[in-house]
Amino acid sequence: MDTSKHINRPLDVLVLDDDPDLCMLTESMLRMGKFNAAWITNPDLLKSILDLYAPGIILMDMMLSGQDGQEICRKLKTDPKTSLIKIMMVSAHPNAETTCCNAPADDFLSKSIEFNIFLGKIGCISQDIIQGSAPG
Repeated sequence: MDTSKHINRPLDVLVLDDDPDLCMLTESMLRMGKFNAAWITNPDLLKSILDLYAPGIILMDMMLSGQDGQEICRKLKTDPKTSLIKIMMVSAHPNAETTCCNAPADDFLSKSIEFNIFLGKIGCISQDIIQGSAPG
């Protein structure tokens, strides 16, 4: 079940992945790192979620069922309402990091997620947000 129905606080990170088990695991890791997090598995819900909440970071799978995460990233980055949201793409594909640069994502993480590296990257992006301008 998507946790988007239960968002009742400011969001640090919104996870978008078509694998609900991976979403739950990622959300748990983020919460252990003291980040407010929620997740959705349906990219069609993203616009309505972003109309209500302004997460600082979207952690997005590059290859979603039926949709291209890179195309979603491009649309978010060209929309003035969402262009300041940091986007970290994730993928298990071996050439994904190179392809991700065309997206234009702010960062990339391999899906064989190492907990400390994951939280470190999220922490760095969060610091960029705090030092720069917040989304929304």
